[in-house]
Amino acid sequence: MKIIVAASMKDAKFAKFEDLIQKNCGKDVEVVKCNVITDNIEELVASENPAAIVKVGVKVPDTDIPVIDGLALNYPQMGAKKLFDAINALK
Repeated sequence: MKIIVAASMKDAKFAKFEDLIQKNCGKDVEVVKCNVITDNIEELVASENPAAIVKVGVKVPDTDIPVIDGLALNYPQMGAKKLFDAINALK
């Protein structure tokens, strides 16, 4: 399964998000980075065909693909269980 993580982030932060998602949802979840400042999310969605978009404090275009709030990746004190449960439910 493939998901896009849409955020305004540096590579190191994306790697941290990717590790957290794969640790909690499994290595079979392919995480694709979308830096909303430098990447075109609509083109990325069209080319990658993800199962979902995890948005981390950014606006994403309207889409038929499920959009999951990933703000807990940035703020661990919020608790990310709901996020990981939503990703696992798509499997």
